[in-house]
Amino acid sequence: VQDAKQNSRNTVPWQNGEQHDTLSVQISIAEIQGKVRKVISLQSIHDQLQLKEQQAYKRLTKVLTHEIANSITPLSSLAQTCTALLPNELSFDDQEDKQDLQLALTTLASRTEHLGEFIAQFKKVSSLPAPHLQPHILADLAKQVVALHSQQAKQLNITLNLSVQSQQLVMIDRGQVEQVIINLLTNALDVLKQLNTSKSAKCIEVSIAQNANQQLYLEVSDNGTGISDHVIEMIFVPFFTTKQQGSGIGLSLSRQIMLNHGGDLVYIKRQQGACFRCVFG
Repeated sequence: VQDAKQNSRNTVPWQNGEQHDTLSVQISIAEIQGKVRKVISLQSIHDQLQLKEQQAYKRLTKVLTHEIANSITPLSSLAQTCTALLPNELSFDDQEDKQDLQLALTTLASRTEHLGEFIAQFKKVSSLPAPHLQPHILADLAKQVVALHSQQAKQLNITLNLSVQSQQLVMIDRGQVEQVIINLLTNALDVLKQLNTSKSAKCIEVSIAQNANQQLYLEVSDNGTGISDHVIEMIFVPFFTTKQQGSGIGLSLSRQIMLNHGGDLVYIKRQQGACFRCVFG
């Protein structure tokens, strides 16, 4: 700003602790009463950028799901029809050829069916209903979700802890926020399940507290390997996943739910493990 010699406009990232923002910085230079004056304008455009991003994802998802679904449905039907029409007495020069044909048709039918289910998951991103807000104590909801996963964690030798520092009421859609917590806990359990370590116990921490801006938040953190720097910027992009069997829907859908609640879902980089924080507006 001090070195600016002409009018300019830029966008810059801003961070204070876990709070992230994007600022539009505009510098206007004018000579007033013989002196050069600079007028500096700072404006947060974080919410507008997120809104545009979510709208773009929704439009893209609608196009993809429509086009792909139109192709998958007849393929699945044709594969199932061919399998049913294949007579038992059909003769081949080589019996293995018949077995290969049966396997190919069965596999085609199976994979197109699974792909159809996969596309159905995509639709959740573009057709998420508006939240039905009611007052709830977030800690009570978290206790129920943690209890739901406690047996699974115990079987995997994972310690699952819940820390509550605030009993504040919050206006939420209970079903949607519950799904967010389940998604985050499931991801943490999946990561630690694949982690081979004898140095320290595997642990997941669920915390409820308030940040410096007095916003209520719920945080799910683990002591796993964390997320690579080059992956962090992609984790909330729909359909992006590092799992072999993942759909890439969970985090994107969870963030959209939080945005619809006037809050956000952010990844907080720690020295060890991964940490996701649901911030309520």
